[in-house]
Amino acid sequence: MGLLEGYSVHQLKKMSRHPLVSEMRSIYGRPTLQSLKLKLEEPGNKVFIVKRHPFQRLFSGFKDKIIGAIKGSYHDKMAQKILENYRGLPKNEYKFKETVPTFAEFVEFVLDEYDRNGDVDMHWAPVVDFCSVCQVILTMMQYMSNKFLILFCQSVLLGA
Repeated sequence: MGLLEGYSVHQLKKMSRHPLVSEMRSIYGRPTLQSLKLKLEEPGNKVFIVKRHPFQRLFSGFKDKIIGAIKGSYHDKMAQKILENYRGLPKNEYKFKETVPTFAEFVEFVLDEYDRNGDVDMHWAPVVDFCSVCQVILTMMQYMSNKFLILFCQSVLLGA
């Protein structure tokens, strides 16, 4: 999509060193709730969203951001904090990519962070917490699990 927006391959590769979600959000932004509601009032519009199950989202965040953390990154430091607080691992015994939190330790951390701050990292937060699209009445919502079924339902819904 970046190429279609006029970004060069070099610019896109440079972006990949940063959180790509943040870069794409700066390019595309998010529709406001008001703009979505105006669009929905137009006759004949059908609205659907395809999303992952919340537990898949949580595990994906763990796998990508904690297990797949970049050395010295925010999420690498988070992994160290999890190991210190939930496993009792001394700071000097942490070895990047060798000592990693378990999924259970990660879940405990996420729950405790929510209890402490009332907020969690955007990579495993429920999408509805920051998604303007999720605030409108949808014609259809599908969990992303069977791509063929999703495409079939979309084609029926959209009359394709």
